[in-house]
Amino acid sequence: MKTKIKMLRDGVLVKELEEEDKVTESGIFVASGKKKNSDNKVGEVLGVGSNLLDKNIKKGQNVLYVSKNSKIEIGGEELEFVSEEDLLAIL
Repeated sequence: MKTKIKMLRDGVLVKELEEEDKVTESGIFVASGKKKNSDNKVGEVLGVGSNLLDKNIKKGQNVLYVSKNSKIEIGGEELEFVSEEDLLAIL
């Protein structure tokens, strides 16, 4: 059974993606989250709160974000709650 989650305020629900280092089309170097001292991660947006200031952030997009270890497990998947201020870029 699929769990439905409604994000509140400026919350964003993200699923971390396993990615390698890459360079975006605009030339930004994005390091994978696998580095030991890196809190920056790449993830897919699964849900967004209704009070986001940036209305360009949408479900299904990949984002670069700062991980603050607010992880939960739902349906066997590890997900993370992220504040809008911790989103660094839409990829």
